[in-house]
Amino acid sequence: MTLTTRRILYSTFAAIFFLAAPPLVLYTAGFRYDFEYRRVVETGSLVVKSDPSDATVRLNGELRKEPTPTIINTILPGKIKLLVEKEGYHSWEKEIEIKPRVTSFEEDITLFAQSAPEALAGEAITQYWWNRNQDKFAYATTGRTLRLFNALNQKDELIANLGPIGSTELSWSEHEDAFFFTRQNGRGKEEVIIVNTGSPERIIPVASLASTAVGQIQWDPKTRASLYARTQSGAIVRLNYLLATEYRVADGPIASFLAEKNRIIMISEPGSGNSLSQLSWINPTDQGTVHLVPGAPRRPGYRIIPTNSQYIALARPETRELIIIDPTVKQGTAIAEPVAISGVVEYVFAENGSAVVYSDGFGMYARSLTTPLSVLPAAYEKSTLVTRYSKPVRSLAVSADGRHVFYMVSGELRVNEVAAASDPRSTTLLSLSAEEAGGAPEISGLRYDELGNALTFIGANGTLQTLALSREDNRAFPFGN
Repeated sequence: MTLTTRRILYSTFAAIFFLAAPPLVLYTAGFRYDFEYRRVVETGSLVVKSDPSDATVRLNGELRKEPTPTIINTILPGKIKLLVEKEGYHSWEKEIEIKPRVTSFEEDITLFAQSAPEALAGEAITQYWWNRNQDKFAYATTGRTLRLFNALNQKDELIANLGPIGSTELSWSEHEDAFFFTRQNGRGKEEVIIVNTGSPERIIPVASLASTAVGQIQWDPKTRASLYARTQSGAIVRLNYLLATEYRVADGPIASFLAEKNRIIMISEPGSGNSLSQLSWINPTDQGTVHLVPGAPRRPGYRIIPTNSQYIALARPETRELIIIDPTVKQGTAIAEPVAISGVVEYVFAENGSAVVYSDGFGMYARSLTTPLSVLPAAYEKSTLVTRYSKPVRSLAVSADGRHVFYMVSGELRVNEVAAASDPRSTTLLSLSAEEAGGAPEISGLRYDELGNALTFIGANGTLQTLALSREDNRAFPFGN
């Protein structure tokens, strides 16, 4: 090879190096050439996670090789369409803005299964109640009977005959497979009956446990085989149906109460010459100390609602009011005023206490309960509009983590994401036929089953049905017909 040839080769390689090095360095640093704007721009990244995983990802219609969970790098800045799909599931789509040198996160994507409802009970029912383990449920039939279905052995048995009129109230114990229910006796008076599913033929009337007439029966969340009740004089007593004992917990007059694990919330009755009531709470282990709740409404007519959190909620159906109070706020402070929500037609609190979702009849709103009101004043805490329709919205149910709300509208069972930050979307899970949707009953008693990851409801034909939200077999027991 001659000297001239070598010089030409060296010069050529040097030129190639100096021409190729800058683009390679820019490429490695995350820069790309944008052909639309004809310039070099910095790119962004996107993290995509879904439940269930192993779902395909498309960006602007282009299929990516890696399924979820995945990290997608070197995306040109601007708005892109993200589509997450999995066979047998409803797809998830969203328009995302990618920013230069910024990693965007979509980690809370939930895909819901495309499934058909399955019947759980053959005959028409009016009400139903699951136990805590979701393996048994009691239900009231249109024939005015109360029955118990065991999903483990598929056994269906008659518990009792109900009164000729009126609805039935039923509550399961948190500690064992026992429940109490209300019915009208032969004299037309309401009675409360305790049933242990281990021996359902043996029923215990609550009236046989108390020395006087009692009402507002509630299970003791902390002690097995115990119930709380309100006497005619307004006192609260604890009844043990195994030991047949009665113990006075609080003196009256108390209008209503709610028993929780570490406290009993009470609304006192207005005294003579006083038209105002008082909200307070006591610790069952320290009954002598009564804690008054500042900022609570003093007008009578409110009832206490479980929130699954430290908050205290009061509802007044006559005026469609929902009051949320932080009992940790000290009286006399600027943030002692409770959160007052008006026009509430229906509401539901998340199982983990993270949020409350409510409806005014046509729109659905969410309010986060993760930040104490003592930290974030009520004046600056606003409800977020989840979605709104021109037709009535009803039968609300919320997932255990408070991230999704299920509801009925226009003959369709839908689910919406609650978090405003993730651009809430609606997915239709089930569409009723025109004949079913035109009927007044539609779907009722909609509830979310966390253990089975499914919805249960009373269909338009009156039968109890379940709708699986996942194709993964994560249920605690197999549903049966």
